[in-house]
Amino acid sequence: MGLAASQGRLLSITARMSDVEFASQQLMQQKIRLSMSSEEISRQYTDALDKHKLVASTSTGTVDATAANLTSYDVTSGGKQRFIKNANGKVLVTDAIAKAYNDATKAGNFGAKSLLTGDQYKAMDLATIENNGAFVEFVNSGITGIPHQAGMDNYNNNLVNVLGPDKMQYYANLFTEAVSSKGVEAPGDANMKSSAWLDQQANAGNIFLYETAPTSTPGSKDYSNVSWTTSDLSEQADNSNTAAIEAKYDADMQAIQTKDKRLDLNIKQLDTEHQALQTEVDSVKKVIEKNIESSFKTFG
Repeated sequence: MGLAASQGRLLSITARMSDVEFASQQLMQQKIRLSMSSEEISRQYTDALDKHKLVASTSTGTVDATAANLTSYDVTSGGKQRFIKNANGKVLVTDAIAKAYNDATKAGNFGAKSLLTGDQYKAMDLATIENNGAFVEFVNSGITGIPHQAGMDNYNNNLVNVLGPDKMQYYANLFTEAVSSKGVEAPGDANMKSSAWLDQQANAGNIFLYETAPTSTPGSKDYSNVSWTTSDLSEQADNSNTAAIEAKYDADMQAIQTKDKRLDLNIKQLDTEHQALQTEVDSVKKVIEKNIESSFKTFG
């Protein structure tokens, strides 16, 4: 091999070695990113296993707390009544109650517009509310078997007989609270019945819990903002999705390990090629040295 050819070959091999070294560096960067992904997967796994949920104590045990079951009527609650309000001050209710409330408070509906404004309404007692046509329509929404009679008193009496005085008081409190605040908001029945939605909104500070004060007389409408962990509300570990969480973690880590092994194999192949190129470089350098030595002898 001539000197020029040897020099050209050396430059070609050197360029290839640079490409191999660059490719090897890229693979190492991928391994670093995989390591970071592995750490993130482990963090998510730990967070998922450490997830807690809000539960409510009942006469039969504990249930996952939802907006619906925290604020629904419960004759065993000892007179305690809760409301959940959003950041705008509106009371969260089901779709049916929202429709009933909005229909009942329309202008001209049993004269509700005049009854539901000003301090005069806020001073109403239960008896007055029961004679409020808007309230009657509100409660009657979804209740069947109550004939509309000409006399409002008879209509109210039938309503009380069907509901019972405790449940009548519950609806009166709900109606009064909605009117005295800023109305109602329906986030959707699916959300109202979702413990995950409640946890998410409560942790984000989007909703707030109100209930009767411990010293209040049931039905007094004396409500205050309380913590999400009260005497009968608490947080406990949420183990409902443990199997799915572990399965996802195993699958994600297996994918990481597979990619990591593939990268190791590619790096090893590049190292082998780099060693072969280095050997060839050494060989070509020796040929060049011999050519130079031979050329000096010829011209010497």
